[in-house]
Amino acid sequence: LLDSQEISQDKLKMYTTQLKNTLGYTQELLDNLLKWATTQMKGFMPVPVKINLAEIVDQILSSFSDSIARKQIIIENNIHDQTLVFADREMLLCVIRNLISNAIKFSYAHKTVQLSVRNENNFKVLCIKDDGIGISQEKLALMNDTSAQMVNSSRGTSQEKGNGLGILLCKSFVGLMNGKLFFYSEPGKGTEAKVSLPSV
Repeated sequence: LLDSQEISQDKLKMYTTQLKNTLGYTQELLDNLLKWATTQMKGFMPVPVKINLAEIVDQILSSFSDSIARKQIIIENNIHDQTLVFADREMLLCVIRNLISNAIKFSYAHKTVQLSVRNENNFKVLCIKDDGIGISQEKLALMNDTSAQMVNSSRGTSQEKGNGLGILLCKSFVGLMNGKLFFYSEPGKGTEAKVSLPSV
C-alpha cells in the first residue's frame, strides 16, 4: 500500500500498533512451528550444556520490553546471576520465551510478573508467576496432562492471540531435557508455571 501510495502516513500510524501485534503473533507462531518441525525429524536429540539461567531470562525479558512497557507490567526478577542448569540452549530459550510470553499476555495492566528459582534435590525449579486472569480447572488439567495432544488457546487481557502450540512445545522440550513442567492456577487469581531442570 505504501509503494502504490494508496495509504497515507497518517493512516499508517493509526494501524501501527495493530500491525505490530499481528507481526509479533505471526513471528511467535512461525518460531514455534519451526521448533516443532525440528522435533519431528528422525534422530533429533537435545544437546544439553551448562547454561546460566539468569542470562537466558534477561535476554528474553529484553525481547519483550515493548509488551511489558505497553501493559506497564512490573517485572520482579529474583534469579541470581550464577544460577546454572543443564539443558539444551535452543529448547530452553523456546520454553522460557513461551512461558514469559503467556505471563505477559494474560496479565492485567499495572500488575506484577514474578520470576524466581529454588533448589529442589538435584534440580533448579524456575517459577514464573503472574497476577492475570487464571485458568479454568478443566483447561489446567489438560495443560498438566503429559499425554494431551492439544491445548486450546485463549486471548490475552489485551486481546492478544494465541495458538496453543507453545504449551505443547514446552511440555515436549522440558521432557526431552529430563525436566518437569507443571502449572498452578485459579480463575481470577493468576497462574504459576514451574519448570524443573537438572542442576549443574
